[in-house]
Amino acid sequence: MLRSVLLYMEEAKRAAPVIQLAVSLARETEARVRGMTLVDTRALDEALDSESAMYVSMAHTHTAVSEHTHSGARAELSRACLHASLNFDVRGFCGNPLEILPTEARFHDLVVASAEIFERQFPATLYSTLSPDDISELVKRGVQPLMLLPSSVTEIRRVLLIYDGSEAAGRAIRSYFNLGVLRGADHRLLSFGRKESEAKASLSEMADYCLSHCRSLETGYAVGRPSRRLAAYAAKWQPDLVVLGIERKRGLVTRLMGRATIDLLKTLNCGMLVQA
Repeated sequence: MLRSVLLYMEEAKRAAPVIQLAVSLARETEARVRGMTLVDTRALDEALDSESAMYVSMAHTHTAVSEHTHSGARAELSRACLHASLNFDVRGFCGNPLEILPTEARFHDLVVASAEIFERQFPATLYSTLSPDDISELVKRGVQPLMLLPSSVTEIRRVLLIYDGSEAAGRAIRSYFNLGVLRGADHRLLSFGRKESEAKASLSEMADYCLSHCRSLETGYAVGRPSRRLAAYAAKWQPDLVVLGIERKRGLVTRLMGRATIDLLKTLNCGMLVQA
């Protein structure tokens, strides 16, 4: 059961839709919400090693502007939680998100973050701190289950569950249902296999489990790998959230949670719940 949510926020305008969704999820189980903003100091650390005074100045400006914009996000979350009568607190950090987020995540049942993610570069953009590579690393460091939500998704009505017979996929689906949220959403279980017989067998095994946790369930299967077939299928069904398990084997996390996954998020304008 969802009892504690960690919400990673950026500037207020982009954070507002994600805040509303996170608060809505927390309200379903009366979970506590911890909001956090983080001034990413990696660019500043890099600038300090540079001989250019201009880079150092720009990095300091980025840090100051980030802190200013984050204050708006913290205020927005406070208003939303007070309106929903939720127990909450808000914290601001400075440092490396790859070190701070895993430490904070261990005390919460779900981590929610914006999916408006771009490549980190220097000079750093004012509002984005996490790159696709950062997301991969965070998952490997235990920031999971991790829900990535684009600002275009204002409500989750359709949830697509991906199962390929692997332990990771089963763990992701179990983690999702154990949160005890979105029970009223429309759910579809999509099973993958190398052969049609494998896909059908996986579908039968997981369908019974899913039906015991949601009011209704559509099912389907596909032959091939999720990484190759998922985008086309999701484009037809138009889910608001995709539940995806990631195998932790020799860089597979990086391949699935890297550029291809971020591109999928942008193309479909849907959220993802990932578990390794």
